[in-house]
Amino acid sequence: MSLCELTLAHVEVASILHETSFEKPWSEKEFQDLLSLPTTKGWMDENSLLMISHVLDEIEILTILTHPQARGQGKAKALLERLISYAKEQNVCQIFLEVNVENLPAIALYEKVGFQKTGVRKNYYKMKDGTFCDGLVYLLKI
Repeated sequence: MSLCELTLAHVEVASILHETSFEKPWSEKEFQDLLSLPTTKGWMDENSLLMISHVLDEIEILTILTHPQARGQGKAKALLERLISYAKEQNVCQIFLEVNVENLPAIALYEKVGFQKTGVRKNYYKMKDGTFCDGLVYLLKI
């Protein structure tokens, strides 16, 4: 399956895929609710997913992931490159995201693509064991 636009028809697959990568995965209903908003857009293939909120000249990455068995193949980077192309086409000024401070591979990817750390959200992510982890805020100016 090549990269395609994420639609309501993908909520079941998206939810299952999300479960492979996050402590608190999104349900089918959460995907459905988000994709029902006119500001939400996304792309996916069989092993990776990117969902954004696009409002005026700004984009927030809501989620991005690659199935653990498909990591290291450049899929997340390809999704980010697709997003950056989309952002340029739409005259977007900036893209931002939050990432778990412990997610070193994702942080390395974001920095490689050009994102810069702009802040910290204390205790932003709730972990399975009930503890909390900081989130780093990253920004890419287009």
